[in-house]
Amino acid sequence: MSSESVLSTEAASPAPLVAPKTPSNPKVASSLKSTPCAVSSTATAAASGVPRPATREDAMPFLVGDLQSTVDVCFDTILGVLLKDVAHPSEASTAPNELLQKVLERATLLCNETTGEQAGAAVAARKLIAEGLSGYVNATTEVARYPPFVKLSNVVLDLLLSEQGELEDLLRKPDPSSILFHINHPQEISSIINGDKIARCPDIVIVTEASARAAFAAAGPKSAPPLSRLELMTKVAKETILGGARASNQRGQFPVRAILCNMEFKKTKTTTTTTTTKKKEIPPTLWPLRKATKFSPPKVIVQDVLLAQMLEADKQSEIEISVSATTNSDNPSTGVVSGVTSSTGDNRSSTGSKRKAPNVDSQAGSKKRRTSTPIYPAIVQSASYALESINRAAGVMKVINMIVEDGTLWIWFYDRQGAIQSHGLNWIEDFPRFVTLLAALQRFDRGNWGFHHELEPYHAGPGPKPLAENLLPAAEADELKPQPAPPPSKPPTIIRFPAKKDDPDQKEYVVTLVGSVIHERATLLGRATRVERVTVTRGGVPVPGKWVLKVAWPESTRVSEVEIINEAVKIGETDENVRGHLPELLCWKDLECTTAVIREALGLSEASEEEKTQAHCGPRTPRLLVSKELDGIETLSSDELLKAFRDVVDCHYGLWIGGIRHCDISPGNLMWNPVKKSGVLNDYDLSRMKSAAHSRNLERTGTIPFLSLDLLENNTNLRKGNIEPIYKHDCDSLKWAFLYCVERRSEVCTWLTTDMKTSFNVRTVYLIPRLVRPPFSSKHAKLSQQGKNVYWLLSQAQTAVINHNQAFCMGQGPKEYVGATDFELYTALKSSIERLPA
Repeated sequence: MSSESVLSTEAASPAPLVAPKTPSNPKVASSLKSTPCAVSSTATAAASGVPRPATREDAMPFLVGDLQSTVDVCFDTILGVLLKDVAHPSEASTAPNELLQKVLERATLLCNETTGEQAGAAVAARKLIAEGLSGYVNATTEVARYPPFVKLSNVVLDLLLSEQGELEDLLRKPDPSSILFHINHPQEISSIINGDKIARCPDIVIVTEASARAAFAAAGPKSAPPLSRLELMTKVAKETILGGARASNQRGQFPVRAILCNMEFKKTKTTTTTTTTKKKEIPPTLWPLRKATKFSPPKVIVQDVLLAQMLEADKQSEIEISVSATTNSDNPSTGVVSGVTSSTGDNRSSTGSKRKAPNVDSQAGSKKRRTSTPIYPAIVQSASYALESINRAAGVMKVINMIVEDGTLWIWFYDRQGAIQSHGLNWIEDFPRFVTLLAALQRFDRGNWGFHHELEPYHAGPGPKPLAENLLPAAEADELKPQPAPPPSKPPTIIRFPAKKDDPDQKEYVVTLVGSVIHERATLLGRATRVERVTVTRGGVPVPGKWVLKVAWPESTRVSEVEIINEAVKIGETDENVRGHLPELLCWKDLECTTAVIREALGLSEASEEEKTQAHCGPRTPRLLVSKELDGIETLSSDELLKAFRDVVDCHYGLWIGGIRHCDISPGNLMWNPVKKSGVLNDYDLSRMKSAAHSRNLERTGTIPFLSLDLLENNTNLRKGNIEPIYKHDCDSLKWAFLYCVERRSEVCTWLTTDMKTSFNVRTVYLIPRLVRPPFSSKHAKLSQQGKNVYWLLSQAQTAVINHNQAFCMGQGPKEYVGATDFELYTALKSSIERLPA
């Protein structure tokens, strides 16, 4: 393995601008006729227009669909890669497993240290660690486990900071930002995605010391002196009681950008690990050096099992709400009968599992209506935290979370290809391994945590000085008060694009984000397309016009969108129906932090058996494209809408004849050039060229609410990639997109579904001829005749297929249905949307 960081998202220096080339894919099966299609995920939900899929509890099943692509690896394998990522340059040639053994040996010695220069700090830390482990093991509820876990974790971080010399020849120095474990429950972490507020409540989070100080400072008086390190360590391990007479430990909510890692805790009814651990001395006289250890199996991700558990959680939540309401009406002085209400306002059952409640203090006689959030499986809740975190900015390449169930800890990686989970570590009995993990995380910079240096620049202030005194009793420690640092100002995001290959001046493009997001899809995996307004300069000179930056994660083996658009431009040179109706690209580049990097480091390459049996999608590459800003067709007047559709129908047919299949027709991909007053067929990252091989992975092809009914009727073969694309499929999608724009919302809102069978049934019923047809949208009343024409094109074609099938079943017709030719379909659609005479 090279000395380069396998988890860092640092990009290489710019090179001359050329279209990204699709990697060769010799594994494409010759019998594969189309791209297989995966459904029931956050990606399909976002693409299909399902309302607010990230803000409602019923969005959780989509996350379960995303988790089906999860792969698992040994805990030591992940830990070795984490350590390799922060290794000292002298260990560049050391294999990850060898480096792990070296660091683990030092960590074990550190845990057992009782003599030497740092013995005082080590003994003090050992005492605090013992108290933390004892408090965690003996806690009777899940929430009661948070303080001891946070305390001992931060004690370990301080111990590692004060004795970093023990590891300085193996690992690089700790990152100046200085991380801290922090209790977050019961406060929410909110963000805005697609214009909607998304709120999650992870139990414990990892943040920088600066973020922790800022949160407490936000809730305190401006004249309050800054907290000492010891005071801060105490406050981060306490729950915040929100409002009411018993309010305490107040702090501001963490912004989502401040969260480096989310942790989800669960306390099971039968805590086998904890029960066994109680019988042993914690901590032991000496921690043994375990070069090899037994790990727990990965978390179960069987879709049916998870959905059944979530359904049971929903039912239990409804029961508890019902019981609570009934009891409160009979005895208003009581709080919640189904569990013990803590002073923090969280409702806990007798088994110690938490139930999030409104952020108000419990008071007798309160008439505020209580709500209850279902307690879903830990892996689904962790995935929901990852969904929020990975969509907080375009520059988030991945998310690292952890799940702790009793005495077992699992590490989870999330990126646009899927999730990776480790096997479970018994962090109590194998504490030195846990210390080794913290040593790696303590050295993570923003790139290691998943933030790309170009797309989200971050300027951290100086970190705390390594003080062994932090681990000593207050009477023996020198209470040093840090000077308050001025709040950091976030500079504008600037991205540099290399000069075009044929540019004689070789002047680079400088793109500046202006903070205006005009399109984003809140997905956990998939392309996750995001479009933002930008300004552009070339060689220091502003480039006139309005520009947008598109950031997406297409599959690495798929033909590049840039390559397809360049081919389309060539077609337009000889076809006026295509020319002028394509997106105008200015500059582009691929980032080198593909999802394949971490998988190759973990031994999860495409050729591995584990990848073949577990994964459902291939590696993805973050791609950046700058193009002219366009308007969506749904904002147009009736005359402009009709002109846009006619242009798009012509352009699409010209590209089809030229060998380019768009295969993703939807209203969101049909645009309007406000300068040229013409329609534009946009978004080619799911398109294919007839002459090029394409990916065989489960990438969504087409948007379900606008797919041809021919495809939906045969959805099994569609998902397997056994249906060859024909012109009629895209032509039908154009018709459905037109009707979606001119119909009343009440007629088309039911089309927005991710389920293929539902989509087929709903739209088949829509096409049933009616004696009295409801009027079209009042906004486009003048297009009612064109709407009727398109409607009857679809309805008559569907009726013809039904009549043919009935005749065949009765032995009165041929088996194969022969429909119209491509040209006949094109001319019929074109004539149906002709402008009517004034």
